[in-house]
Amino acid sequence: SRPIGVDFHAPQGVKGGWRCEVTIDWHDVPQAGHAMGADGIQALFLAMQMVGTLLYASPHHAAGRLSWSDFGGYGFPLRASARDLAIGMDRDM
Repeated sequence: SRPIGVDFHAPQGVKGGWRCEVTIDWHDVPQAGHAMGADGIQALFLAMQMVGTLLYASPHHAAGRLSWSDFGGYGFPLRASARDLAIGMDRDM
C-alpha cells in the first residue's frame, strides 16, 4: 500500500482572521481545503481536526485500508462530532 500524503501550508493572515490550507493526497483525487481561525495556531489546529475527520470519514478508513504504524489511529485530533469514530490511541486525544 502507498502512503497517503497530507500537506499543511503555513497559516496566513487574511481579512477577518487566519487561514491554513491543507491537501490530502488520496492518490485518485487530491482533496484541498482550508480552515480559518482567530490566529495562526487556531487555524492550524482546526486544519488538523479537519484532516482527522476526513480520514475517519473516508472510504479508505471504512474499508480498513488506512493505518499509521502501531498507533491504532491516525494521530490527528478530531472534531467533537467525529470523536465517536476514533480508534486506538486517537480515542485519548
